[in-house]
Amino acid sequence: MNREKEIIKQKLDDELRYVKFTKQEDVLNRINPVTWKNKLSGIWNKEFEVPLMPIFTAVTLLFLSWGIWKFTNENDPQPLLSHQELVEAGGNIYWKDQLERAVVLHEN
Repeated sequence: MNREKEIIKQKLDDELRYVKFTKQEDVLNRINPVTWKNKLSGIWNKEFEVPLMPIFTAVTLLFLSWGIWKFTNENDPQPLLSHQELVEAGGNIYWKDQLERAVVLHEN
Protein backbone atom coordinates (compact mmCIF):
# COMPACT_ATOMS: atom_id res chain seq x y z
CA MET A 1 0.00 0.00 0.00
CA ASN A 2 2.78 2.44 0.87
CA ARG A 3 4.58 1.58 -2.34
CA GLU A 4 1.46 2.44 -4.36
CA LYS A 5 1.12 5.79 -2.58
CA GLU A 6 4.77 6.58 -3.27
CA ILE A 7 4.33 5.76 -6.96
CA ILE A 8 1.22 7.94 -7.21
CA LYS A 9 2.97 10.76 -5.34
CA GLN A 10 5.96 10.53 -7.65
CA LYS A 11 3.71 10.72 -10.74
CA LEU A 12 1.84 13.68 -9.29
CA ASP A 13 5.11 15.47 -8.47
CA ASP A 14 6.34 14.86 -12.01
CA GLU A 15 3.14 16.26 -13.54
CA LEU A 16 3.09 19.30 -11.25
CA ARG A 17 6.78 20.08 -11.54
CA TYR A 18 6.19 23.17 -13.70
CA VAL A 19 3.21 24.51 -11.76
CA LYS A 20 4.19 27.36 -9.43
CA PHE A 21 1.96 29.06 -6.84
CA THR A 22 2.63 32.79 -7.12
CA LYS A 23 -0.23 34.36 -5.13
CA GLN A 24 0.99 33.62 -1.60
CA GLU A 25 0.87 37.28 -0.57
CA ASP A 26 -2.72 37.73 -1.80
CA VAL A 27 -3.86 34.67 0.14
CA LEU A 28 -2.08 35.80 3.31
CA ASN A 29 -3.58 39.31 2.98
CA ARG A 30 -7.05 37.82 2.71
CA ILE A 31 -6.53 35.60 5.74
CA ASN A 32 -4.89 38.28 7.90
CA PRO A 33 -5.94 41.69 6.55
CA VAL A 34 -3.50 44.46 7.42
CA THR A 35 -4.88 47.53 5.66
CA TRP A 36 -8.36 49.06 5.97
CA LYS A 37 -9.00 48.25 2.33
CA ASN A 38 -8.38 44.55 2.96
CA LYS A 39 -10.54 44.59 6.09
CA LEU A 40 -13.38 46.33 4.24
CA SER A 41 -13.08 43.83 1.42
CA GLY A 42 -13.35 41.02 3.97
CA ILE A 43 -16.52 42.51 5.45
CA TRP A 44 -18.23 42.87 2.04
CA ASN A 45 -17.15 39.40 0.93
CA LYS A 46 -19.54 37.50 3.22
CA GLU A 47 -22.03 34.90 2.05
CA PHE A 48 -25.44 34.39 3.56
CA GLU A 49 -28.36 32.13 2.77
CA VAL A 50 -31.92 33.30 2.34
CA PRO A 51 -34.57 30.65 3.02
CA LEU A 52 -37.06 30.89 0.16
CA MET A 53 -40.00 29.03 1.65
CA PRO A 54 -40.74 31.49 4.51
CA ILE A 55 -40.32 34.47 2.16
CA PHE A 56 -42.62 32.88 -0.44
CA THR A 57 -45.19 32.12 2.27
CA ALA A 58 -45.09 35.68 3.62
CA VAL A 59 -45.46 37.24 0.16
CA THR A 60 -48.32 34.88 -0.69
CA LEU A 61 -50.15 35.70 2.54
CA LEU A 62 -49.60 39.41 1.93
CA PHE A 63 -51.09 39.25 -1.57
CA LEU A 64 -53.99 37.05 -0.48
CA SER A 65 -54.87 39.32 2.43
CA TRP A 66 -54.64 42.40 0.19
CA GLY A 67 -56.88 40.75 -2.42
CA ILE A 68 -59.47 39.72 0.16
CA TRP A 69 -59.44 43.20 1.69
CA LYS A 70 -59.89 44.84 -1.73
CA PHE A 71 -62.68 42.42 -2.62
CA THR A 72 -64.62 42.96 0.60
CA ASN A 73 -64.09 46.74 0.88
CA GLU A 74 -65.30 47.95 -2.48
CA ASN A 75 -66.09 51.67 -2.55
CA ASP A 76 -68.83 51.34 -5.18
CA PRO A 77 -71.21 48.53 -4.24
CA GLN A 78 -73.34 49.14 -7.36
CA PRO A 79 -72.43 47.31 -10.53
CA LEU A 80 -70.43 49.38 -13.00
CA LEU A 81 -72.94 49.03 -15.83
CA SER A 82 -75.96 50.21 -13.81
CA HIS A 83 -75.20 53.93 -14.19
CA GLN A 84 -73.70 53.92 -17.70
CA GLU A 85 -75.75 54.52 -20.82
CA LEU A 86 -75.19 53.51 -24.41
CA VAL A 87 -75.55 56.22 -27.02
CA GLU A 88 -75.76 55.85 -30.80
CA ALA A 89 -73.84 58.50 -32.76
CA GLY A 90 -72.91 58.39 -36.41
CA GLY A 91 -74.08 54.82 -36.83
CA ASN A 92 -71.86 53.61 -33.96
CA ILE A 93 -72.64 52.83 -30.33
CA TYR A 94 -70.59 54.48 -27.56
CA TRP A 95 -70.70 54.78 -23.77
CA LYS A 96 -72.23 58.15 -22.96
CA ASP A 97 -69.47 59.36 -20.64
CA GLN A 98 -66.73 58.42 -23.12
CA LEU A 99 -68.57 60.16 -25.94
CA GLU A 100 -68.95 63.31 -23.82
CA ARG A 101 -65.23 63.32 -23.01
CA ALA A 102 -64.35 62.88 -26.69
CA VAL A 103 -66.66 65.72 -27.71
CA VAL A 104 -65.16 68.05 -25.08
CA LEU A 105 -61.62 67.21 -26.25
CA HIS A 106 -62.62 67.71 -29.89
CA GLU A 107 -64.25 71.11 -29.16
CA ASN A 108 -61.06 72.45 -27.59
